[in-house]
Amino acid sequence: MKHGIFCRAVVINGESRAEFEDLLNGLRNDLQPEGTLEEILVEKLAALFWREHRLIIADGEANIRNGIDFLGLNERPQWDHLLR
Repeated sequence: MKHGIFCRAVVINGESRAEFEDLLNGLRNDLQPEGTLEEILVEKLAALFWREHRLIIADGEANIRNGIDFLGLNERPQWDHLLR
């Protein structure tokens, strides 16, 4: 899969590179990694947080769509013929 949660790029089209960099820099400031291994772990942690955020947004959008479908809100109201 080349897009979504499984893509190699952490930040995908439509997402803010600046917001990701803020997250990464915040983790670096908080955790103060020392050495290559700790720096890699901080970068992985930032990527995991970012992808989890993407999943939460996608799940919320899916739930909204499912709710609209369940309620039939994307269909024309049955009383629509009375408005003509």
